[in-house]
Amino acid sequence: MNDKINFRGNCRQFADGPFGMAGLIHAALLTQELASDPAELFGVKLQLGACIAGCTAAFLLVDLVIHLALRVLAPKLSQEGRVRLRGALVSCVHDLFAVPAAFVLLASIVHPEPSAQGLFGVGPHSYVHFCWLNPVGSMFAGFLIWDLVHYCMYLKIYQSELASQFIHHTAFLTMLSLNRGTLPVSYAFPILYFGEISTFFLNIRLIYRNLGWGEKVFSALFAITFFVARILLIGALLWQIFTDRQTLFLTMSGVLQVRIL
Repeated sequence: MNDKINFRGNCRQFADGPFGMAGLIHAALLTQELASDPAELFGVKLQLGACIAGCTAAFLLVDLVIHLALRVLAPKLSQEGRVRLRGALVSCVHDLFAVPAAFVLLASIVHPEPSAQGLFGVGPHSYVHFCWLNPVGSMFAGFLIWDLVHYCMYLKIYQSELASQFIHHTAFLTMLSLNRGTLPVSYAFPILYFGEISTFFLNIRLIYRNLGWGEKVFSALFAITFFVARILLIGALLWQIFTDRQTLFLTMSGVLQVRIL
């Protein structure tokens, strides 16, 4: 407890000193990476690993439950239809978690600059605290690992999609790994994660197609949400980072710049 109080005091000294907000962010980064001894850091990494493993196991369990349910409820479906339906339903479960989680992360963004005017009021030093980022990031990583396992289990069915999904999932897992413990521009994650809202409607469309039902409404909802979440919002995010680039590059090391890019 005393260490936490001393750390908060050090943050205030950094912020009031010659380094200003850059010092505040630097001090905050020290909590995650340098303020703990190696044994404590190993414990933090171990907890994160256990959390990701638990989330992966949770999705495997959801997959098993859906698999057993489909054998009873849709016995006439072909194996391919049942496999694709399972994948879409588990992905829907993840999406139903992801969208509210993105809103929670957006609501928890810390804005050190009182006059920030950018996207959602963020400035160059806005960030999301690790206590919110780590659990949500672990859930996302757990889903990506489950999805890769699912694709690899059914290579013949997903043969045409496997390469693109492998690249996509590996890129996101790499991003999550590299940016573990990174505060600068961490507000970008919930904006990117909110894009799962379009994936939800894409999965509903796939479910309706597999069941032979009409899916025009969900196709339209997918197109609308994709445009808003993945084009407008992510475009605004990139513009925000571009406009803050000089301040960000001045306050971040080369390693951090590469991580964020």
